[in-house]
Amino acid sequence: MAKRRLGYNPHESKATVNQILDRLKFKLSIKTDRELAGRLFIAPNTLSAWRDRRTMDYQKLFAICELNHLDLNYIVFEKEANSIESAEEIIEQAMDVITRSKDKVAAVLHGLRSLISEEDLDKVLADLEKVTPINSSPDDVKQAG
Repeated sequence: MAKRRLGYNPHESKATVNQILDRLKFKLSIKTDRELAGRLFIAPNTLSAWRDRRTMDYQKLFAICELNHLDLNYIVFEKEANSIESAEEIIEQAMDVITRSKDKVAAVLHGLRSLISEEDLDKVLADLEKVTPINSSPDDVKQAG
């Protein structure tokens, strides 16, 4: 039975490792494998062996991406994070949270109305207003505190 090396995946294609290394060179503005080997702190023949054996030290890849603020998704999968899609997704999630929060507040107020008088409810809301003004923005709350 063949010995398994750390970082070796027998199903990984040669093109995949070569593409990863080539994208890394592109993003680092490096022209030669010798320069890339230097940036990875390995010997040039080690980099050549990675290409020939269809394997590489992924921990070195992660480290160089982190040090140079490179998008690991792009380097490995050639898929850059789409910031517009990400922003739209975040906004959509925030709107869902706001909607659920409003629904919860409405349910609590409805429950309070059935438990206490309108006058007592007004007092509770006035006390809440003192702590966190209901019709204020987060900036107003920061300035008041």
